[in-house]
Amino acid sequence: MHRVIRPLRWFLPVVVLGLALASPARAVRIASYNLLNYDNAFSTRDPHFRTVVDAMPTLDVIAVQEVQDQTALNRWKSNVLDVIEPGQWTAATFYDDASQSFNQGLYYRTASWTLAASGKIANSPREIVWYRLRAAGYTVSAAEVTIYVMHYKAGSAGSDQDTREIEAGILRAAMNAQPAGTNMIVCGDFNMRSSTEAAYVVMTGSQADNDGRVFDPIDRPGTWYNSSSFADIHTQSPRTTNLGD
Repeated sequence: MHRVIRPLRWFLPVVVLGLALASPARAVRIASYNLLNYDNAFSTRDPHFRTVVDAMPTLDVIAVQEVQDQTALNRWKSNVLDVIEPGQWTAATFYDDASQSFNQGLYYRTASWTLAASGKIANSPREIVWYRLRAAGYTVSAAEVTIYVMHYKAGSAGSDQDTREIEAGILRAAMNAQPAGTNMIVCGDFNMRSSTEAAYVVMTGSQADNDGRVFDPIDRPGTWYNSSSFADIHTQSPRTTNLGD
């Protein structure tokens, strides 16, 4: 399995990867979705979320960012996923960073996957969480994939980019520490604006230890931010007002 990064801000990519199992081979279809500070007040947003998710191909895993708390994580499952596909999804272990409301989470299809392990990596401004999923019916490590979900520092100032570089270094170190051949996927809200940003280079560049090297499956280098040349792969939110709708 390739390690995957999909940069840019507020995005909803769907990535399909092959997990090399003995037999049969299994595709992993994953979406990453920034829910834009999803809490328990904006009930009018849930029908719109259902419209978006229902229009996607059949998914195995949904990684989410900007979830306020455990109640909000459960609410999105109940009001979105369970309405579309009742009884098909479960929420993975939630790690609530009490210092802020922009938390990460994960949902997975219970018929296809089980949660083998999970944890978090200390990071600022937002913790990185990880989940090791195992394909249903298997017990070997080759049937597992570790998914890292993060939300890097926003902003275009030099200090913001420096913070993202530090965050990327923390993630890369954690991934490099994994055993060679570990199946890993990276997803989240990276807030990067170009492929020349230091954080992107840290994650995708060759190092002495490349066990944690990340590869972008789209491989479209350039300055993505506010550029019509990348309109076909843009995953940025066009919303600037009425965040509660």
